[in-house]
Amino acid sequence: MIRVYVSARRLVNAVADTARTTGRGGGVAIIYRQHLKCSTLPMLTCRSLEVTCVSLIATSGPFVIINIYRPGSEKPSSLIFEELTNAVEMLVVYSCPVMVGGDFNLRAQEDNDTDTRRFINILSSFNMIHHVHNL
Repeated sequence: MIRVYVSARRLVNAVADTARTTGRGGGVAIIYRQHLKCSTLPMLTCRSLEVTCVSLIATSGPFVIINIYRPGSEKPSSLIFEELTNAVEMLVVYSCPVMVGGDFNLRAQEDNDTDTRRFINILSSFNMIHHVHNL
């Protein structure tokens, strides 16, 4: 769903969001400037991740943003990495820059952590670069 908001400074922003379907709480959202042309992109239904994805067109060309949230109450399972791989695989067909963001609830600053290494290996397999090293 896309909604438009005007801030006190008269900057017009829009929000593309996906509401949480179970439990309490919100879901995931991407906030962007309304002057950018935006379309939500279809994603696979995930059981372990919350995902929203948009294609934005700027003056420099199109790009894709995918926002992912993984609840951190449990240790990451194989399903999480499988769903992450499938989600990123779906974006390859768009042939434009892709930015993956969100809260993966991993120890991203710990290079020796098995889950972090698996996460980074998935990104690397798609020629993506992990930019978060210290919080």
